[in-house]
Amino acid sequence: MRPSTTLDFSQGPVLIRTQGGWATVMHGSRNLGRTPLRVQLPVGPQQLRLLPSGREPGRSITVTVEWGSLTTINVTLRTEPAAGSETPGSTEGWDNPY
Repeated sequence: MRPSTTLDFSQGPVLIRTQGGWATVMHGSRNLGRTPLRVQLPVGPQQLRLLPSGREPGRSITVTVEWGSLTTINVTLRTEPAAGSETPGSTEGWDNPY
């Protein structure tokens, strides 16, 4: 039996990079992995969900995947503190020894 030489035109390569930390990338209910990430996705518009540090709240993006061309997506993650957390430099709740 000879190996198949048929090209798969149904998928294309996508590179997803994030600035401001890593994110878990979801395609529907499927966990694709952590950024930076290179995956094959179906050609056409694809809805992805990025979860900064693997947690909600996430961010939805639409990626248009093309066959034969690497689609590169660069996403800046929000670095806002979580609700109820202290802001950097805050001394509330800490004893000042001076």
